[in-house]
Amino acid sequence: MDYQRLNITQLAKKFKTDKSAIREWIRKGYLKPVQILGNQKKFTVDGFLSAELLALEEKQAMVENQLRKYRKASSKGTKKEPGAYDKITAEHWANVFA
Repeated sequence: MDYQRLNITQLAKKFKTDKSAIREWIRKGYLKPVQILGNQKKFTVDGFLSAELLALEEKQAMVENQLRKYRKASSKGTKKEPGAYDKITAEHWANVFA
């Protein structure tokens, strides 16, 4: 276990992650500070890794949900999946994200 306490900038540099992504994880409650000095919050490496895992799981669930919607729409027979050489139309993307 790593007991090192890092601020957002240090986490971003150490793990080559965008600061805005870290702030988003804090806003969503994935990453919580373990120490607050004045207005500076400190985080653990373990907390960061857990937050990153939660964010990846959320993104995967969103992609699976969109894919499920797309397959459901495609199975009705009204929409066909584009092939490798077909032009992907705006209507296709509208159906994917509907």
